[in-house]
Amino acid sequence: MQHHLCQLQGVLNAAARLIMHKRKYDSISSTVQGILHWILLRHRVEFKMCILVYNCLHNISPSCLSIRCQPVSVNPGLDTYDKLHVVTLLCQPQEQSATALTLPAAWNRLPALLHDDQPSVTSFCHLLKTEHFSRA
Repeated sequence: MQHHLCQLQGVLNAAARLIMHKRKYDSISSTVQGILHWILLRHRVEFKMCILVYNCLHNISPSCLSIRCQPVSVNPGLDTYDKLHVVTLLCQPQEQSATALTLPAAWNRLPALLHDDQPSVTSFCHLLKTEHFSRA
C-alpha cells in the first residue's frame, strides 16, 4: 500500500512541476503546499477518511455507513464521546480489518477541537485541512 501511495505522490509532484514550469530535479515540496495549497497524498487519504466519519456521525452519509460509526465514551458516567468505534459488517475479512482500524485511528488522532460539533461540514473541512497543513 505504501508503495502505491509513493507512486501516486510522484505523479502529483510531476503534475505540480508541469503546472509550475519546474525542471525534473527541482524541489517541489514547498511549492505544492505553499503555492498550490495541496496536501500530501497520505494526508489527503486521512482527510477523506475523517470527512467520511464526520458525515457518518452527523447522519449525512447513507444509513448503511452511519450505523457502523459509533462514538465511545471514555467516561461512561458522562455524555462526552472522545473516541470512535467502527462496527464492521463487511463481507470480506481483509475489508473488515482495514475499515475497523483505519477509520477510528484517523478520527481518534484528531485534536479535541475537531471532535466537537462543528456548525457545518464546510467549517469542519476547513479546520481539518488546516490541521493537515500544520502536520506536514
